[in-house]
Amino acid sequence: MALQLWINDTGHFFVDTGLGGIQVGQAWVTDTGKWTTVEVNDDFFSARDLDDAKRLFVDLYDPARAVPSPFAVSHGNDDLAASFSIIDL
Repeated sequence: MALQLWINDTGHFFVDTGLGGIQVGQAWVTDTGKWTTVEVNDDFFSARDLDDAKRLFVDLYDPARAVPSPFAVSHGNDDLAASFSIIDL
């Protein structure tokens, strides 16, 4: 699988480049730095930190159950990609 985590000041977004570079999940962190939730295939899980959030997503993600987000970060939009830090998973 070709998965990436896109990070900027608006959030942490999981992107599947194998499905055309669409957002397929998200992770939330509070203003105090406490991790709360990871969304994987429309299910929600608790994460202790960023590494745990990445591990949960990679371990539980099923592309056959992928539900593109209405926001759907697009890998093909270079202007959009420039505003993110992108981590290959």
